[in-house]
Amino acid sequence: LDHTHLDWLEEEAIFILRETVAAFERPALLFSGGKDSCVVLRLAEKAFKTRGRRAENAGRYTGRLPFPLLHVDTGHNFPEVIEFRDRRIKEMGERLVVGHLEDSIQRGTVRLSHPLESRNGHQTVALLEAIEEHRFDVLMGGARRDEEKARAKERIFSHRDSFGQWLPKEQRPELWTLFNTRIKPGEHMRAFPISNWTELDVWLYIARENLPLPNLYFAHDRQVIRRKGLLVPLTDVTPAEAGETVETVEVRFRTVGDMTCTCPVESPAASAAEIVAEMGERLVVGHLEDSIKRGTVRLAHPLESRNGHQTVALLEAIEEHRFDVLMGGARRDEEKARAKERIFSHRDSFGQWQPKEQRPELWTLFNTRIKPGEHMRAFPISNWTELDVWLYLARENIPLPSLYFAHQRQVIRRKGLLVPLTEVTPPEAGETVETAQVRFRTVGDMTCTCPVESPAANATEIVAETLQVTVSERGATRMDDRTSEASMERRKKEGYF
Repeated sequence: LDHTHLDWLEEEAIFILRETVAAFERPALLFSGGKDSCVVLRLAEKAFKTRGRRAENAGRYTGRLPFPLLHVDTGHNFPEVIEFRDRRIKEMGERLVVGHLEDSIQRGTVRLSHPLESRNGHQTVALLEAIEEHRFDVLMGGARRDEEKARAKERIFSHRDSFGQWLPKEQRPELWTLFNTRIKPGEHMRAFPISNWTELDVWLYIARENLPLPNLYFAHDRQVIRRKGLLVPLTDVTPAEAGETVETVEVRFRTVGDMTCTCPVESPAASAAEIVAEMGERLVVGHLEDSIKRGTVRLAHPLESRNGHQTVALLEAIEEHRFDVLMGGARRDEEKARAKERIFSHRDSFGQWQPKEQRPELWTLFNTRIKPGEHMRAFPISNWTELDVWLYLARENIPLPSLYFAHQRQVIRRKGLLVPLTEVTPPEAGETVETAQVRFRTVGDMTCTCPVESPAANATEIVAETLQVTVSERGATRMDDRTSEASMERRKKEGYF
């Protein structure tokens, strides 16, 4: 992995921290002991402290931050995190302000419906009370845009009114990194210096800086309950319900917060480097064979083309993994139905595409709102042509399956196509098998994907050859698109990618 972008992200974050402290009178840094707040704390050290040069202080930062640290304790935080928080503050010699939700409960400003109710939503009250008590006018925190949809909308400097509320439609523009930090009495700001970071960036930075973290972030054995697709940790405030089984699993936490709503994931990753590796590319495979065994797909005969049936396996994978958007390589030049489709293609709760209900995409502004159960398909190379794809493959020297380049293959000439000889596409009565030099322009299900005769053995030769073609790769090689003029549109309406 290339780490050079971390220097740019670090420089941007330090700039934001310094701008924040310069613009406000009573700043505070939100510190929960979590990974994001630990990263922001290290950035604050680099922004405002001096790095030790003597042997005894090498690598350490001396001095004090020009603001206190603030944490809201719900009373249901993981003990390991609270212990780490207090130990880290003591090591650094900083000042920690703690807003206790228990105090809000005793004052009557927070009322719980029952003792085991999640306190996560109630911590807003304790936070606003701490802001009012200490007259903080800006809080710096570790929120990131990639975490959640609402956070993706938020600016780096996020204004809060006199009630502490955030109004999305009244956010201030941040053109050319110029920030409007003016506030009225009683209002305050939230500043997010790592807003543009991703979870992977955070872990790369933790590994590079060797930052200490609570041990919950790394693999450990923990008693959990499987509930609604999550691993709920067994604690005093999250006991097992009737009929549930407690099991011990090797897990780690990706985020830490209130015990009542924070769940770990199964993982053997025991260090930051291993977590970085674990966050690399992951392949999820939906098997049509599984759909056949479940009975959600039924074949008319063993050699029936499975291409149309893959929609079922796709929709089942979306439901199982709760994907809300799938990004793919479909292009408008491939086929008539795809030419109609937008870059962001909405699918209803049945996975269906409705051509007449597509959303406008004027000035590259996309409406990505979906209801529960719906999802989107996004096509980033929608405006590319087959020639553009091959020019890009040649420029980037991207590896491909050997089928895309000229090779000898046994084929059967059928209805103007070269049908490859396979176990699922045998010759019919009276047909002749011949060997031809071919390449595939597209690859898919063997039962409906055909090669074309071609001597092109590399991307450069295919570019030259593609300049001469007049039929798209799907029109020239896909048997499933030749069943009718509307065959692709019909499949897309059913949920086909």
